[in-house]
Amino acid sequence: MLLALTTFALSLLGTFLVRSGVLTSVHAFATDPERGVFILALLFIVVGASYILYALKTGEVGQGGNFKATGRESLLLSNNVLMSAALVAVMLGTLYPLVVEVIGGRKMSVGQPYFEAMFAPILLPAVLLMALGPDSRWRETSLAQYIKPGAVALAVAALVLLGAALFNGYFSLLWAVGVVCAVFMAVATLAHAAVATRKAGASIPESGLLYRIRRLSLSYWGMVLAHLGVAVFVVGVSWVKTFETETDAVLKPGETSEIGPWRVTFIGVDSVQRQNHVAALGVFELTRGDGTVIHLLEPEKRRYQSSEQIMTEAAIHSDWFSDVYIGLGDAVQSSANSGAWGVRLYYKPLINLIWWGCALMALGGLLTVFDRRYRPRKNAVAA
Repeated sequence: MLLALTTFALSLLGTFLVRSGVLTSVHAFATDPERGVFILALLFIVVGASYILYALKTGEVGQGGNFKATGRESLLLSNNVLMSAALVAVMLGTLYPLVVEVIGGRKMSVGQPYFEAMFAPILLPAVLLMALGPDSRWRETSLAQYIKPGAVALAVAALVLLGAALFNGYFSLLWAVGVVCAVFMAVATLAHAAVATRKAGASIPESGLLYRIRRLSLSYWGMVLAHLGVAVFVVGVSWVKTFETETDAVLKPGETSEIGPWRVTFIGVDSVQRQNHVAALGVFELTRGDGTVIHLLEPEKRRYQSSEQIMTEAAIHSDWFSDVYIGLGDAVQSSANSGAWGVRLYYKPLINLIWWGCALMALGGLLTVFDRRYRPRKNAVAA
């Protein structure tokens, strides 16, 4: 209950940060102090009332029962602690620069390296605990209950890691830990689903697979999909952060730059007048290594006439396995490089696994919502 209240409180806090102008970021949508004061007042009223009500009613919420360190309750509690630690890390990185600026008048920023260094050690253990969750029991679980499925999953994860390392010819600790955790979780989840499906039709030996699957609740299959989604998400993040590449180049029309398995050819730049801005529209030809033309990409450099603000619109080509981003920089003011433009290229392999993983997690939650056990009963509604 307390975590649910905190989640809603943080949604209001995030709204305040990006709408009030307090936070300078690409994610900030406005700089309106009056709106910020209104949101801050709403934050104090709603959140303050919620926490006061929780404090007054906490004795009626219930304190739970006793459970052992190896029980499912312990795994859930440990995951809550790890997620809360990740929350504190995000809040510290987001709010600490604001506190320093208010107190000392000195500006500072906390960037990507901080969040990457903080998140991996916190969230990867949570993935391992989630993998063991389906094999746990309420109150108490024997260690033997974890050993067999854990050992099988770990052995499969080690083999997959070895094959991936040999295939890529590259190895890094963060990538290896991410792949092992993801495969460990996927194998443990699928193994438990296979055992549960087999047991579901044990009373009717001649029952088919579809019957056994339907015997299990929607919330169970929602859990399976959500856990697989986390595994896919972790693989995507690990792969992108390890193998992504970024290249800055100065190209004249007709010149080519390579990034990953792709070749990018600069065609030229056109000036386009639109309703509220003028755009420098770059045209690039994206080809594979064999010369096959895949797509024409058109990044833009926009100048908005009302505010004289300059914005860059990247062009993106996305397929099943990777994304390619092209950002148009500035024209090179040099006689030796007449007609040349600065270009920034990004190659992100398997980045779509991140979105597929999130989609699986969302689908798992949706299945759980439709579980019959969570529907209001007629007599309860009548009462």
